[in-house]
Amino acid sequence: MKDKALAYLFWCAALFGICGIQRFYLGKTGTGFLWLFTFGLLGFGQLIDLFTLGRQVDSHNLRLGIADFGDGPVYLDERREADLDGLRSGLQELDRLLAADLLDQKDYAYRKRELVRAFAEVIQVGEPEDGLLAGAQLLDEGLLTPDEFRRLKTAVR
Repeated sequence: MKDKALAYLFWCAALFGICGIQRFYLGKTGTGFLWLFTFGLLGFGQLIDLFTLGRQVDSHNLRLGIADFGDGPVYLDERREADLDGLRSGLQELDRLLAADLLDQKDYAYRKRELVRAFAEVIQVGEPEDGLLAGAQLLDEGLLTPDEFRRLKTAVR
């Protein structure tokens, strides 16, 4: 899991003439070298990173299957308690990342399916009725499609 504070600390290296360290930290070696040899695209790239670096870290962690819903990192495959607010936050974060073009449609669909699958596994063991009511709420909020809700119901039964 990558840390936002450390990413911003690496961003500060640009103040000493070393640009792009934050990009290397996030595994973006191509743009890391570009930033390094062009002084952060003459400072414009560094300035853009100042405002987008937090989202870049979130996107990187989400690609690794790690989400942070405010109470510390959650490894999506290890989530064990049915947390509707956490699932809602995760789905909203995925929607935000897709809208900002930080995730492609394929990665978005995969991550969303994994979140819903993990939730279905937890409610299957716990209280299926409560989980299905929670799924219906997410459907009403537009965070789940009717097809995804149907798959959730099928997985729980």
